[in-house]
Amino acid sequence: MLKAALIGNPNAGKTTLFNALTGARQRVANYPGTTVERKEGGFQALGEDVALIDLPGLYDLTPLSPDEEVVRVALVKERPDVIVQVLDASNLARGLYLTLELLTLETPLVLCLNMLDVAEAKGAHVDSGALSKLLGVPVVETIASKGVGMEALKRTTIKTAKEGGAPKAPRTTYGEPLDFALKTLQSTIEAAPSLESNFPASYLALKLLEGDELLLKAIQAGAGYAPLKAEVQAIRERIGQSTDMMLKQRRYEKASQIAKGVTLLRPKPAQETAGDKLDRLLLNPRVGIPAFLVMLFGVFALTFLLGNPLAEGIERTIGALGAWMIGALGTASPLLASFLTDGVLAGVGAVLTFLPQIAILFLALVAMEDSGAMARAAYLLEGWMSRLGLHGKSVIPMVLGFGCAVPAIMATRIIESRKERLITMFVMPLFSCSARFPIYVLIVAAFFPKPLQPLALFGVYMLGVLLAFLIAVLFKGAFDKEEEGFFLLEIPPYRMPSKKTLLFFTWQRVGQFLKRAGTVIFAFSVLMWAMSRFPSPPANELAAVPEGLRPAYRLGYSFTGRLAKGIEPILEPIGFDGRIGMALIGATLAREIFISQLGIAYALDAPEGASSSLADRLQKDYGPLTGVCLLLYFLIASPCIAASSVMAKESGSPTLAFLQVGFLFALGYAAVFVVYRIGLMLGA
Repeated sequence: MLKAALIGNPNAGKTTLFNALTGARQRVANYPGTTVERKEGGFQALGEDVALIDLPGLYDLTPLSPDEEVVRVALVKERPDVIVQVLDASNLARGLYLTLELLTLETPLVLCLNMLDVAEAKGAHVDSGALSKLLGVPVVETIASKGVGMEALKRTTIKTAKEGGAPKAPRTTYGEPLDFALKTLQSTIEAAPSLESNFPASYLALKLLEGDELLLKAIQAGAGYAPLKAEVQAIRERIGQSTDMMLKQRRYEKASQIAKGVTLLRPKPAQETAGDKLDRLLLNPRVGIPAFLVMLFGVFALTFLLGNPLAEGIERTIGALGAWMIGALGTASPLLASFLTDGVLAGVGAVLTFLPQIAILFLALVAMEDSGAMARAAYLLEGWMSRLGLHGKSVIPMVLGFGCAVPAIMATRIIESRKERLITMFVMPLFSCSARFPIYVLIVAAFFPKPLQPLALFGVYMLGVLLAFLIAVLFKGAFDKEEEGFFLLEIPPYRMPSKKTLLFFTWQRVGQFLKRAGTVIFAFSVLMWAMSRFPSPPANELAAVPEGLRPAYRLGYSFTGRLAKGIEPILEPIGFDGRIGMALIGATLAREIFISQLGIAYALDAPEGASSSLADRLQKDYGPLTGVCLLLYFLIASPCIAASSVMAKESGSPTLAFLQVGFLFALGYAAVFVVYRIGLMLGA
């Protein structure tokens, strides 16, 4: 099987191209020895199977963070048979800057000239044949969003990989004295093979002269490391200027020269596009930030408006299925009937009820990302981040945090400053993940009137963001001051999200939710059903209890009931009882288990024949004050084992992870205690 690596600048259409090439034949894996995720897929053509790796978007091969270093090492040490670089035809010079670096890796290279339709709309025509001759590598024209050029790209990729050999590109010249310095360094490296460490000599010489510290660390075990380092230092001092800036400037000039030489610009009357007019308005923070908040509010309103009727339909279907099972199995096998209805359906079914709202939320988030709205939100928030002690790059992990804290914490590796990275990790749990979303929906539906439900949900999310910023300010002085890295963000043009992309990514995330429901939540539901069903009270003891109270008595006699009574003294000061407490304990493993456990508890506690929704039962047993306290607890104090373990690994400090859990739990408990006591004083 051939191995290909897909690389390119952000917003060059790389992800769309990867999906077009691989379809559903893809999976998420980690780079060896790391927690950094990468996508892997595959395709077939010319009788060959090709494994395709989708590398994160990069502007150049000089890493500024450990995350980027992993990608570079993967290109060199894993040695793909061919590299496929995606170029944005409408912004060619920027992509060619990376191309000139890739050529020094001496790995077969294919250039994918993508987004030709966007370039043509701007009046630019790129001569792919001329570009291929100039660089000595094959160039394939594509429009990934429309599936144009995919078969040609597959065939060219396979042909280039099988031919092998370094690209026949002319050597990039940087002018004297840089060319002489590079030639000297390359000769030194070639004379000491142990220095190469799988890096080609031409690439190694270039990066050492640029002052790539991470690369120096990678080769320092080599026999000739010390004299090489001294030689590099001597060359840089002799030139007397910043060699890294000189090399990068000359490379960009060369990339711009090539781009101009192969691009024909058709004269077009200068006019401001609709996107330009919209950006002039929305990139003003006074307008853009309120507009972004209104858009988020609209997303939450949509989840209730469209999601609730669908959720009610699922709930009725599950109820009907449960009634049928009781009718079919109740007399012959009451224990099996209880397991299927009170355990599986009440536990897993209670979580699946919220599938429509989850799907709508993911669909909206994918649409916001694909349209360019998320990038503009990151740009608008960068200024606020800097004032609050967070780097502009913290926006990216925080946006991911609304999906899941685990990849969000991993994504902090793009932040160069350790101080800013640790602060971002520490406050990440306050950005409500998708696992908390169904809990919020349940509580809001139970305790808030319908007109206020979207506003309540929006308020919870915004309160979490506000608390995260306040804690960041609090901890800003707790770390040693470091030099801040720069924040580079490209704002893509406005695009209409494609139906294929929306459906693909929404289904991918919904599939993860269903997988979680069918594994972790199912297993825990079975466990909690058994703990809530056994041991049973003696028959003579149960007979003395009035018939209507027997389900509650049986539940109280079980392992779950006894444990619930044991933890009630801890929860009573914040207004929670044992039933809620048991659900909170389960939620530490997976937050959705809170809903599952409540569903099981109510199913076993309900009189025979009783039927009502989980929200209705909560509304009957608890007041709005308890609902507000639950929202606050899950926002601040609810720990996540998976996120805490990743925090310990990424920070390199288990102590910091324990401190994070302890601090947020104490803060959440105190906040709920204050709110509950004030509520009682006000007669709530």
